[in-house]
Amino acid sequence: MAKLPGHLATHVTDEEEAQIKALADLVGISASEYLRDLIMAHLAEKQRQFQSMHRIFGSANGAASSERTVGTGGGAGRG
Repeated sequence: MAKLPGHLATHVTDEEEAQIKALADLVGISASEYLRDLIMAHLAEKQRQFQSMHRIFGSANGAASSERTVGTGGGAGRG
């Protein structure tokens, strides 16, 4: 993998560090690569969730909300 320009630092316990290094070693990559893979998987999942929510609710600028009437008190069971 080519060297990436971004850099993030974090603090973990000694036990967490040992676990991360052991898991990375188990799959044959560095601890940095292992953490990057976890981060990228997390970001991909968040993007998938965002896309799903966007399909349901529309864009943040309210394009989908213009089709709905919210808060008018006219729904059944509201009072």
